[in-house]
Amino acid sequence: MLNQTGTTINDYLFAGEQFDRNLGQSYLRARYYDPTIGRFTQMDTWMGNSSDPVTLHKYLYANANPVMFTDPTGNFGLSEVSVVNNIVGVLANMQVNNAFNVFEIRGVDDPNIDSARTATFLLSLASISGAGKSLSNIVSRTFSSLKSGARFKTLSRGLFGSVASVKPRSLDKLSPAIGKFTITASNIGSLTQGVVYNYVITESNKLVVSPRGNKKSGQKHTQLTGGAPAKAAGEIFVNSKGAVSINNQSGRYRAQNGSSVKRVKAMFSLMGISAKIVGGAF
Repeated sequence: MLNQTGTTINDYLFAGEQFDRNLGQSYLRARYYDPTIGRFTQMDTWMGNSSDPVTLHKYLYANANPVMFTDPTGNFGLSEVSVVNNIVGVLANMQVNNAFNVFEIRGVDDPNIDSARTATFLLSLASISGAGKSLSNIVSRTFSSLKSGARFKTLSRGLFGSVASVKPRSLDKLSPAIGKFTITASNIGSLTQGVVYNYVITESNKLVVSPRGNKKSGQKHTQLTGGAPAKAAGEIFVNSKGAVSINNQSGRYRAQNGSSVKRVKAMFSLMGISAKIVGGAF
């Protein structure tokens, strides 16, 4: 500050920052700035960005451009905050076609679930890149909204909307399954540990389950559908530690799409559950 008018004592001067008249320096939280030399008086604790050399200087104020930049934290210029916000905005709206592969959810390519792909990818990105609590919290809230009822139904349609239904090979058991219920993001915790469940994905893209019972004489998948076609069928098992395993073992819906079990795994992931695909029956 080279000049000023008026007689009112004001300690908040350039860029609205507090000026310590005893030190002759501006207080910028992380450290003090000496306006007479245009430098901070302590070394920057932020390492800087290797792709932007000016940020590697440990004592520069506002990237050496105080006309266009400010440095309210004492760590990096305000314009850099704007860039970060722009990046967050771009990432939040971009379509990440292969994001599910980060979590080994392959074979799910329906464009209707790009929102879920993006949220899943951003959560992993925030955690592995050290992006900080702000980005992580923003993405976590976005991901939580994806698991809400209406949104989850939309994503379920995206997962199975393009999958063809198959008719059962046998209609010998059609009585309603005992303990039958539809799994949603809000009741996923209802699965009992140590119990094998039959599951089907109905033509309306719902995940319907019931306890299987005895492997040979227990309930059948057609009791979940009433003999109607299904898009996927198999078994679910939750062990004593809460780990979830799934398969596509179903004699009556043996002709189901080979990628269906991967889509079921993706559906569990959207509900916040990591499921493992296994080859044989439980």
